[in-house]
Amino acid sequence: MFFILVALLFNETTLAANAIRSQYLRIELPGDERVLSLAEVQVYEEATNIAQQGKATQSSTAGGALAERAIDGNTNGDYFAHSVSSTSSEGNSWWELDLGKERRVSSVVLYNRADCCRDRIAPARIQLLTKERDVVWEHVIREPSARYQFETSSAVATPHRVSPNLLRNSSFQQQTNYLLPDYWDLHHSAALTFDNLHDQYGIVDKLQSPAAGAKVLKVTNSESHFPHLSVIPKRIRSPLSNSAYTFSVYLKAEQDGMEYRIVRAWADGESVTYKLTTEWRRYSTTFNGVRDNASPIQPIMFFPTQGTYYVSAPQLERGDIATEFHPSLEDEVHADTRSSSREQLKNLLTTTSSVFASYQQANVSAYFEYNYYTSQPIARLILAREPGETPRLLIRCTDGINRNVSIPLHGDIAVHQDSQTTADVPISDLPPGEYTCMVSSKDENMKHMTTSVRLVKQPPSATEVRINQLRRTMSINEKPFHIVGMGVGSWKSPPDWYFRDLAAHGINTVFYTRPSDKNGDYDFHDVEGFVSGAARHGLKAIVGIPLAGAKAANWRQRLAGFSKLVSRFKNSSTVIGWFPVDEPAAHTWRDDELMEIHDAIKRLDPYRLIFINWAYDGVPTMIGQEPRGTLHSTDVYSSDYYPFTGQGHNLEGFTSTSVRALSTARIRKRLSHSWIQLYGSMDAWREPTGDELNYMAYLNLIYGGYISYWDTKSNSKVTWARLTTINREVKLLSEELFFNPGSRELFYPSTKTNFFFSAWKQGERIFLIVAHNGTETETFTYEAAPLVINRTLHAKNYFGTEEIPVVNGHIQDVFRPFECKVYVLDGAPAL
Repeated sequence: MFFILVALLFNETTLAANAIRSQYLRIELPGDERVLSLAEVQVYEEATNIAQQGKATQSSTAGGALAERAIDGNTNGDYFAHSVSSTSSEGNSWWELDLGKERRVSSVVLYNRADCCRDRIAPARIQLLTKERDVVWEHVIREPSARYQFETSSAVATPHRVSPNLLRNSSFQQQTNYLLPDYWDLHHSAALTFDNLHDQYGIVDKLQSPAAGAKVLKVTNSESHFPHLSVIPKRIRSPLSNSAYTFSVYLKAEQDGMEYRIVRAWADGESVTYKLTTEWRRYSTTFNGVRDNASPIQPIMFFPTQGTYYVSAPQLERGDIATEFHPSLEDEVHADTRSSSREQLKNLLTTTSSVFASYQQANVSAYFEYNYYTSQPIARLILAREPGETPRLLIRCTDGINRNVSIPLHGDIAVHQDSQTTADVPISDLPPGEYTCMVSSKDENMKHMTTSVRLVKQPPSATEVRINQLRRTMSINEKPFHIVGMGVGSWKSPPDWYFRDLAAHGINTVFYTRPSDKNGDYDFHDVEGFVSGAARHGLKAIVGIPLAGAKAANWRQRLAGFSKLVSRFKNSSTVIGWFPVDEPAAHTWRDDELMEIHDAIKRLDPYRLIFINWAYDGVPTMIGQEPRGTLHSTDVYSSDYYPFTGQGHNLEGFTSTSVRALSTARIRKRLSHSWIQLYGSMDAWREPTGDELNYMAYLNLIYGGYISYWDTKSNSKVTWARLTTINREVKLLSEELFFNPGSRELFYPSTKTNFFFSAWKQGERIFLIVAHNGTETETFTYEAAPLVINRTLHAKNYFGTEEIPVVNGHIQDVFRPFECKVYVLDGAPAL
């Protein structure tokens, strides 16, 4: 009998608390990429299992494993026996049972999945809630087990205390970027205000916290009248109720009387102000978690007084009393957030090259090298051809009023290169206008080559931003230009030193992103200050954004206001583009409406770019498929995916989104651009590291895309310094390869295991650009000998001095996580 009792104790995890009345049982897995699988859930009212009387729901369903399987009375833990419930892999996955009314729950029993994956359930939070959804009992699972039993009526003390803290990394121990706490962010208003930002925010290792296990964060306000300095926790993902929540934090200041203000949530007027002392003290404030017409609680700490503050051990918990500080349960989660995303990315990449090739074959057509011409004497015609064909061309063009123009070609043909034929078409005598040209062969056996092409000629302008559709580049007044941008100005126009700092870090374009007022009108004085500030430091500007997200009811009124802005600044040599729409929500906009916006702006200014940006969920999953509005509504296919912001985001998601958009842009002969996350924000868990930034920039570079950073300088001194190197390399490679007519791409960007790469030929030299997408150190091996035919292969690092090992014609080199390299391959003639 003694042996049997001991065996039972060791085969069950038994946790205890007081008996409780509740209506809901909730099981939640904190963290990203979590899968919750349950064989059976039993809820007892005394000796009766009442679970089957309730209704089960879950956050998502994987493979038909419905939530009600966990209350079907079958404890079989084999998933393939069709009695196990399961969510998909997602952030904060949950399963919930509604008992219909409050019942007196005496115990809860959980049966885990048994055929595999038992460890997925740990850690988990188990909660009982009232009908008002107030949490009245909770426990935590920290170790995997086949079966768990929670005796809510037992007098046995619980061996595991659940942390009440809802804030991630409140100990400030987790620092992916040196001295910056993950899951916390300094609001970007500081970056636009403090010239010496990096000396004013960060962890102070030498200062001891009053709370065990916590570090101290220093925040310095160097301005005498700057009330906006604030530190923000990541948005809370746990379900919140309208009951009381208490926020507590240890604070001290360098001087007595310095003010600290705690605000319930962003854009919420409810706040409390305290006067601090030079000694550590814990300050606690109670708010309602959820209020009508207000954001859920997300406590934001403001530091409005000039001077230095010290912060430690913030905690948000249910109830109106601050309890002893504990780190969040979620801080124990070390889940791999990349697993399912990596598999999706792998599936995408296996088909990318073939899909691109099929589109290239299907889109055999002619096009002119530039999107428009002015005073240029010739327009170069690009015509795809089949191998061996040598056509003689005839071009007839019709303008908008049906006037026919024949354009003579001197000689039979100009140049053959690979699968393309180019012909220089004289246009000096062609009047300005938009022409539809029919290109056909004079040869009877090649009449099937007839195709149409669009030719646009404009009167000359002081500023001409033209797109080279052959090389996928742009030029400003005939000078090639590669956008390396920064989104600024959404909060205020930056001071002069900020523009200077951007230019010093290799930024060449700034985006004015302040929206108009509710009537669509802009403050011309503010825009003028922004444009003038950019011009003083040699920066170009792209101006927006009147419309964003879901279609506004007064969108045409907003467009009219933006059109006034375009008319006012279209003669500025600093402005190179217009940004009319950001992240158009596909379910609200029609294609013809976005085309209406495009056409209205082009009528006012046909010489500059129109730039529309699509959010990650607006980029179609199929390569070649255009987003809402079609790419005819923009000159640049821009996309954004912020890998360290939002639920379940990661670098695999960024890679997948970028590759789909970049590939589609190439197919549709559009410039391509990606926004790269630099700054955190209230929905981010951290900023990227320098290596991660470098990877995101190089991925775009491999596909020929432009980059811009959203939307403020980094809070990390090390990362901000790294930006200078990244942007310098982007500039040098664009000049060496993209702008150089003597350089050509050898093949469509390719992948091999966790590496992306592209190759360019320039004379006898081959440039191989490689980006590593792996989280571990890996060796890149590539057979490079075929690229250097009949020559002895040599390889070196373009941005370094070291020789690269070459073994039997193969490059072999070791890459750190997310490391990127550029090789130059050449060699002496073989003996």
